[in-house]
Amino acid sequence: RMRTMLFVLLLVGEQWQKEVEGMGVSFRFDHGMCHETLMVTEKGKKLTKLVGEDYQSALLSPVIPPDSRSYVEFHVLKNPMPQCFIGFGVCKGNHEYKEGRSAMAAEDAWMLSSHSGKAYSNGGMSKQFLPGIGTKPYCPGEEHLAKDSVRVNVGDRLGLLADMQKHSLYVYVNGVCQGEMFSGIPDGVRFVVDLGDEEQEVEILPTDMPGEELSEG
Repeated sequence: RMRTMLFVLLLVGEQWQKEVEGMGVSFRFDHGMCHETLMVTEKGKKLTKLVGEDYQSALLSPVIPPDSRSYVEFHVLKNPMPQCFIGFGVCKGNHEYKEGRSAMAAEDAWMLSSHSGKAYSNGGMSKQFLPGIGTKPYCPGEEHLAKDSVRVNVGDRLGLLADMQKHSLYVYVNGVCQGEMFSGIPDGVRFVVDLGDEEQEVEILPTDMPGEELSEG
């Protein structure tokens, strides 16, 4: 009976650890895995771009656990420009980010542009993912384009669900699932953010794992 109880406790402990690893609160910006123009603060929960106008990468730790459902939610705190140039996604981390190469243009990266709503992979190849035409803010006379457009700017939340059981990456905007952005995501990837403009600031929010049924949309 004692062996049975120990075995059950071990299984429960392993499941609890897997669930904790899958929660967004366990992921953090890694100050040792970002470009020099980016500053990590608040114990890895906040990222700020100090200078520059090019996309620069900050990788998150730990590596996304295999055979797990891992979720992280980002909150855009600051963006000094009218339009928001930030990339969100996952990558292998071998794209020379220390030298300034961005994940948006990397081979082993799967990214979303907050500006255009396009999904990028394979060294910068793109496809439209988020609904809508153009990007916020719209020019006078084109405000009607915003009706069915989903984009991310200051105050918005961008969530990424890496379902490594299905090897799929799902996107959430302000809590609403936008569907599967990529399939065939390999093991060994990390969440990553590319900041594009000086003074941009993003934080990682503590949040619950989305329901499994939402990730099937």
